[in-house]
Amino acid sequence: MADDVLTEGLGDEAAPGERADISSLEQSVSDMEGSSTRPGFRLADSHFHAGIVTASRSPRLEEVVAQARGEFFVPTDALAFEEQIEVSVQGHEEVLSAVIAKDAEAARTAMGDHIEDTRVHFHRVLKGKSLRGTVRRRR
Repeated sequence: MADDVLTEGLGDEAAPGERADISSLEQSVSDMEGSSTRPGFRLADSHFHAGIVTASRSPRLEEVVAQARGEFFVPTDALAFEEQIEVSVQGHEEVLSAVIAKDAEAARTAMGDHIEDTRVHFHRVLKGKSLRGTVRRRR
């Protein structure tokens, strides 16, 4: 399952909080919140995910994330649609909180939720549907 591959590196009990550069991840989330352009948001988003991948020390995860991000964002960034920055930032903050807490299970769950939210939003965009009213589910 794709979610398992994308979150596998977060499962190492000692991993996220000890190896992740927390200040860099925090700065990436802050940059996303303050972004006023799609390229600025995407750059901060890329830095966040690169930090998580680096912390995982998983070459497989690095390869899969790079491929998935290219497949998702290269074709869709050319489309005109309103970014769901608030929902995306919320997802990143949840992952970051779990990483800081060194809670691998919560990090895995938060990343899975973030990936699913992104998938739902892109499917709506590709179908020409509005993103307004898409509410993020809570666990």
